[in-house]
Amino acid sequence: MATSFRFTKLPYLARLLVMRMMTTNELVSYSLTSRKSVYMVRSVFGKRDYIEAVLHNEFINICTNFEEIEWKRERIKLELYSKSQKSPNGPFEVNATVRGDQERKYPLRKKLDSHEWIAHFIRIFQSRKFKLLFDRRSDYSLGLIQNLFRDTEIIGIGILNCGRLYAMEILRSFKPIRQLMLIGVNFIDFDMEELQGYIFQNLDYFKIDGGSFQLGINRLLAMDCKIIEVWGSSMSVDNLNTFIRRWIAGTTNRNLVTLTIMFDTTRRLPPNYRQRILENIQHSVKEKDHHKKLRAPINSSLWAEVDYIEAQYEIQGVDKRMATIQFDMKGEQVRFKFVVGQ
Repeated sequence: MATSFRFTKLPYLARLLVMRMMTTNELVSYSLTSRKSVYMVRSVFGKRDYIEAVLHNEFINICTNFEEIEWKRERIKLELYSKSQKSPNGPFEVNATVRGDQERKYPLRKKLDSHEWIAHFIRIFQSRKFKLLFDRRSDYSLGLIQNLFRDTEIIGIGILNCGRLYAMEILRSFKPIRQLMLIGVNFIDFDMEELQGYIFQNLDYFKIDGGSFQLGINRLLAMDCKIIEVWGSSMSVDNLNTFIRRWIAGTTNRNLVTLTIMFDTTRRLPPNYRQRILENIQHSVKEKDHHKKLRAPINSSLWAEVDYIEAQYEIQGVDKRMATIQFDMKGEQVRFKFVVGQ
């Protein structure tokens, strides 16, 4: 006859070993049982750099990444879902689920309101830093969202496929912004004066696609951002030549760490585009056997997915800082990467 025993009676290290074999659903569920279980789950999850909240219709998906933990290569996704709110900006009742690897949903039985859930995520992931991603539109007012995350540190805002007026409301509601991503927002010329007030500040990270607005050479030269990522760019080879010259002279983007540009795949680049970008610029060629293994300062598919490195070059600015220029490809995509100090 099998005998049963309480999990909590196991020695600490034995419990940790068992917990490393638990699913995300089991770990989050266990973290809700007691104060001691919260500390155990914190030990397993480790300290996260930040937590991501994706707001889409009636859902708020709480995500974080475990790719660096060998035994737990997955992305946790907790869904907060509510059909009704009692007050415009106050806590609201939610049904919470964990979405597993096979996209199965596991309900979390404990009843917490929205503020209590956010506080619990902060405890188990040991981070108050959040990135908010608005996907199309949220059913919750911006006032309610501000109130929900009032005790957190908002380090980034992402706006994906939203209407331009809603996008501008989001930017006004969450300034100052340190990291900004704009994807699929069809801004018009009328928006640009206000929008430039956000992108010309000293951002830590800026990502944009060609469908939102074109980040032309004049806007690029006016920026002073650490990490810039441009998808579907129509920037010309002569524009990039101008950018490199200005960077060498020390008159633009003094805080730049990386600039990554994926050219618009509908454009045909000239056959000698690399030579034209580097025309009359002093540089050295890195031979294929001596290519640097450049590191991305932020998670990006433009860095994670590379089929082939076409060429690498090195240049030096007037302040003796070195930069590496890499041209690489992924399928039909041609990418220009400008990396400082590696």
